[in-house]
Amino acid sequence: MPPYPGPQAPTAPYPYPAYYPPPPRTDSSKTIVIIIVVVIVVVVVIAAVAAVLYVTVSGLIGGPPAPRIMTVSVSSSLDGANWTVLFQSVPSDVMPASTSLLIRNVQGVIVLQQTSFLWLDWSADHAVYHDAAPAVTAVRSGDSLLISRAWYPVGSVIQISDTSVLAVATLQ
Repeated sequence: MPPYPGPQAPTAPYPYPAYYPPPPRTDSSKTIVIIIVVVIVVVVVIAAVAAVLYVTVSGLIGGPPAPRIMTVSVSSSLDGANWTVLFQSVPSDVMPASTSLLIRNVQGVIVLQQTSFLWLDWSADHAVYHDAAPAVTAVRSGDSLLISRAWYPVGSVIQISDTSVLAVATLQ
């Protein structure tokens, strides 16, 4: 046995690898333009959404509603048996059917549940609404409430409201 391996047959050279052409050149200026356009569109959309939210929340569209406040004066009637609550200024859209009276005693306990001006009855509620100008359907300056002093003594608190509290006054 020879110490070295014997001669070997010649082998064919390895085949060349397949040809892969280089990728086409990209035009980087088009990519940059597309990125800039996308960024601008995103910024404009965010600014538009922020503007709409600001206008909606800040009340620039329509603005906040004007405060609805009714001023009243409380006095004793001529005979001293009743309270007269005279309306001095009244918001323009206050109607007797949707306006109500609530009375609390000195301790804050409700003694007359919220009752519409039209449903106030002297025999049951010991209070009545007086319309100074019946030809006008709305509550207005000059109209009044007549409230019994015997049922609602000094220190009782009246609350006049419709969808919100319009006036609060103490009988005194």
